[in-house]
Amino acid sequence: MLKPKKQTRTDALGARERTWLSYVATLDVKGVLQELNTCRTGLTEAEVEASREAYGDNRLVSAPKQPAIVRFVATFADPFVLILIVLALVSLVTDVLMAQPGEADPATPGLIAAMALVSVALRFVQESKGTNAAQALADTIECTCCVERAGLGRQEIPLSEVVRGDVIHLAAGDIIPADGRLLITRSFMCDERVITGDDTPALKDACAVLPEETPVGQ
Repeated sequence: MLKPKKQTRTDALGARERTWLSYVATLDVKGVLQELNTCRTGLTEAEVEASREAYGDNRLVSAPKQPAIVRFVATFADPFVLILIVLALVSLVTDVLMAQPGEADPATPGLIAAMALVSVALRFVQESKGTNAAQALADTIECTCCVERAGLGRQEIPLSEVVRGDVIHLAAGDIIPADGRLLITRSFMCDERVITGDDTPALKDACAVLPEETPVGQ
């Protein structure tokens, strides 16, 4: 697994800063293995624990869940609700504050405000239920991948247990567990829609060494 870090490279154009992913893309397979202090037979258990201790679990960092009151207030940021609030304020001014004595009618602004509040409450409840249901479903699903470990051979482990330097075996339909460099490929096609938006799978070649000016996204 490749963990981004800064790597300074110097060429004929002078010193410039490159990300580590771009740097690794310019190496051949042997150079990648040396850079990651690994080999084709995989890491030992001691190396796995040392890598996990140094770089942590293979998990995406997620933002902390916002308090319910914050999410409820954010629900007001809806065009329909905002229109109702403006109408309620206009009605409050015209029908109550600027009304002749004895002719004030707070029923209209009150009714509009109640409609806005009910709309916000319904939306908040629906979004909360949807979020909780999605989280509950995600908690029941565990994605795994096949790794090569020294002395143990191929093992199926959760994606979160993949560490920097692991050798991964991918098959058709597998999820790529982390940023990585291909060692051996055979008709390897990768779906890159989430990156490029292209529906056509891209052919990947383990022998390809990218030039240094290649953008990180490629």
